[in-house]
Amino acid sequence: MAKEASGRALHLDPGNHPALTTRAAACADLAEFPEATHLIESVISEAPDDTHALNVLSRVFQETGRNQEAYETATRAIELNPNKYTAHRLMSAAAALGDHQAFDSAHSIARARADTDPRDPWVTILAAEILIEHDRLEEVEILIHELERTTMDSNSRKRLQRVKRSLREAWSRRQGGLDL
Repeated sequence: MAKEASGRALHLDPGNHPALTTRAAACADLAEFPEATHLIESVISEAPDDTHALNVLSRVFQETGRNQEAYETATRAIELNPNKYTAHRLMSAAAALGDHQAFDSAHSIARARADTDPRDPWVTILAAEILIEHDRLEEVEILIHELERTTMDSNSRKRLQRVKRSLREAWSRRQGGLDL
């Protein structure tokens, strides 16, 4: 759907950066990485500070195993425009590196620079979700203990409950059991 919609926009204006970026992201969703790379690199060559395009390029790099490039690109994006999207991308890229120090640094940068109050648990909940995806369950336990001592709104509490459930399921998978 996004690929078709961006195609219509590009028919009207072939240099439309948002449409090119959307099309590149849609190609990445479909695992069409050569096309996604070509499209997003064309945007970045003309608009090197486009943080949405940098986020898409970082994702393409990560999904094609170019994890160091993904991390470097995500770092540039958050430096240009610290927000929830660039924070998410930076922590995802850092986790893919498998470097615990890089992830801790990314988490600290995201907490300090994202467009949220540093006391807002959003970034730490996101960090826990990303760590679950990368089977770093012991670290998630530590973050959950930190989060449980934090004042949060009802939406954050619900999200934390989902993280706890995901963590229990991940522990069960790791231990080879099906009990939840």
